[in-house]
Amino acid sequence: MLKLLYLGYYDAKSASLTTKYYLRLALLKHAKIICYGPEGFKWNRGLDVSKLERVYRPDVILIQGTWPTHMYPEPGGRIPWKNLQRVTVPKVMYFNELRSAIPERINYVNRNKIDMTLWGTHHIMNQHKKSLFKGHIAKWCPWSVNINIFRPYKQDRMYDVAVLGSMMYYPERQKIRETLSWRPDIRVFNRVRPGRGFHLDPKKELIHESYARAIARSKMLIFNAPKGAALKKYYEGMACKTLVLAPIPTDAKRLHFRAGRNFVAINENNFVDKVLFYLKNEKERKRIAMNGYRIVRKHHSCQVRAEQIIESMKELM
Repeated sequence: MLKLLYLGYYDAKSASLTTKYYLRLALLKHAKIICYGPEGFKWNRGLDVSKLERVYRPDVILIQGTWPTHMYPEPGGRIPWKNLQRVTVPKVMYFNELRSAIPERINYVNRNKIDMTLWGTHHIMNQHKKSLFKGHIAKWCPWSVNINIFRPYKQDRMYDVAVLGSMMYYPERQKIRETLSWRPDIRVFNRVRPGRGFHLDPKKELIHESYARAIARSKMLIFNAPKGAALKKYYEGMACKTLVLAPIPTDAKRLHFRAGRNFVAINENNFVDKVLFYLKNEKERKRIAMNGYRIVRKHHSCQVRAEQIIESMKELM
């Protein structure tokens, strides 16, 4: 069994990081994991990773996160993983949120001689992998979902459509919510999810099972996806056997996402008509939702992704 030194943020009770938490749990079936990082992990300011390597003798170092200079553990702070370039074992970094700071990330990888990067978006990986140093390996590694948490629960689907998530940075999503909420013929469940706060209470916030149940109580989940991104919501909605209504992501074909087969494509002009159509056509709605459910369980569970990551790491050894 591989021994991983896992450098990352506290993720168990942070809404924006729970997907990474689920993936880390899935990796535990394949590897022994030693965790270091702020807010809940063993943590000291300015950790010398080369010293951790000598103490724990890992086979691989896995660095989690958006990019290493995030504003944690305090505003204006950063995670100073020191002496990464001196480490002798293979180093892997997971890039999943790829809408900002890509030049900085590439710089960090090249400067610290990170052996492999795991990219959440295939077309963005292809655009930038030539900028990585010679011998570096870039692998596509899209989002995954914990199918033990995100599943169709034995409860009534009391809402027609759910509009969930942040509204502050998504004006199109805000428009969807406002438009549907004014319709007396559509039962809408809308709630803003918590942001990057740590130590959230799952009984009070939409996180973990409470978030999954909110999706599973709805017949449809609708959202926008900026710049063709395959957001976590595609996977979460499908896993709950809830019909996903969203734009076609750029990597749709590679993800096995097929509009009209396992999700419904929408745009800013037709989303109301689509909601009304699938409310009236229950059989078709359930058919597409079932196909989405099967696709996610086959290709995008945390268990599947963990196995893929372990196999990728073995290429470095």
